[in-house]
Amino acid sequence: MEEGTAKYADRPFVLPLLDPTVILPSNVIDEVKSLPETRVSIDANNKRRFFGQYTLMGTKSPELLSAIKQDLHRNVSNLLTEMMEEIRVTTDSLISLTSESPVKSLLVYESMLRYITLVTGRIIVGLPLSRNEAWVGSAINYAVESMKAGHQLRTYPVALRPWVAPFLSAVRRLKDHQSKIMTILHETVLQERLSPANSTKVDETQGRLASWLIQHYRPMSNKDVSEWNLCKDHILALFAGIHIATNAVTQVLLDLAARPEYQQQLLEEIDSATSESENNTLSLGMIAKMSKLDSFIQESLRVNPPGGVVTLMRETTAPFRPSCGPLIPKGTLIAFSNNRFDMATRTKADVDHFDAFRFDRERSSGGSKHHLLTPSPDSLTWGYGIHACPGRSFAATEIKVIVIHLLTHFHLRLKGGKERPPNQSFDFQIMPDMSAEIEFSSRTNLGNH
Repeated sequence: MEEGTAKYADRPFVLPLLDPTVILPSNVIDEVKSLPETRVSIDANNKRRFFGQYTLMGTKSPELLSAIKQDLHRNVSNLLTEMMEEIRVTTDSLISLTSESPVKSLLVYESMLRYITLVTGRIIVGLPLSRNEAWVGSAINYAVESMKAGHQLRTYPVALRPWVAPFLSAVRRLKDHQSKIMTILHETVLQERLSPANSTKVDETQGRLASWLIQHYRPMSNKDVSEWNLCKDHILALFAGIHIATNAVTQVLLDLAARPEYQQQLLEEIDSATSESENNTLSLGMIAKMSKLDSFIQESLRVNPPGGVVTLMRETTAPFRPSCGPLIPKGTLIAFSNNRFDMATRTKADVDHFDAFRFDRERSSGGSKHHLLTPSPDSLTWGYGIHACPGRSFAATEIKVIVIHLLTHFHLRLKGGKERPPNQSFDFQIMPDMSAEIEFSSRTNLGNH
């Protein structure tokens, strides 16, 4: 990607991924960002890249999109208390320090996967289901097996895949996790939610996503809401809500642990923003005051893009001719390079340099476009245009609350004081080192506890 963007700054080029992809130059991003499905399709891209006939990726669900864009987005402030409680409970279970054991070392990615899964589950299905280990295990492993299934399927010619798929180990495990999730949802959430007799009796903190979805499905059809559709939408929500967020918060914590000089500065900002808080209760207004924290996270995700080397991935559903070059045939996979690889107005040294408060300085003169939550051609973490991540407000808040909680309670250091481990990569994905560990030590005197 670095070679291609340097050599073809204003022209398309083909990136030889497992699914070869035409990379368009950033100067035509506004031509593509809001094209309709009849021209370019995100669903067709996801179904093709992620084998949607087996993984469900790319399955159309306007109801799920509406539930996330409308219900989840407007309720983020109301959900903060539940998010904070789940983070506290998870911290107590994973990082229990005593005067005899004042330091705890954890595999960062594995630990954050559990944090994100528990917080996401708390919001979409509620207690007690969200802490049920069968639910947690299948929610985590569904996406893991989806990726493995794709890797196995790619080793076979396209014509043979439907024949061999039922016999592949990853595909069979994937189907098993899908079935477990559906069975659990049927027994704990959906029977009650779909019963008209219970419509006024249900606990609103349980089965929250199901309730939202049902309200969006019913105006679309006079038929009964399908349990299959509700289960499918929960599975898609888990995939979207868990794994990119886990990647992102892991990268942020690794950058914090590798750069301890920033921890005190951020802690002072957090203390200042929360100085009038009662009972250590956060609000979105307090979080919004933490501009340095926002900048640090944005810079971490610029340098280590959680979506990988590409963004705005689409499949053309009609021939398309961008202003930068030749006609692109129907059925072609297209994308743009992530900002880490294509910052046309900057020098390579500036791109490679981790500048924690880069965006804090820039937003002082550029307004909201330099905020973590704001998609723009210069900040593609959440995509851009009509398909920008609809759940970004929740995801960004979730990441910030986890970082705030851990930073205010612990000193963070890479295990053994080592340097930050390099990222791992596969195809278009960029992942943190799965073996990286952080040492957590208390910011308070353990002897007084």
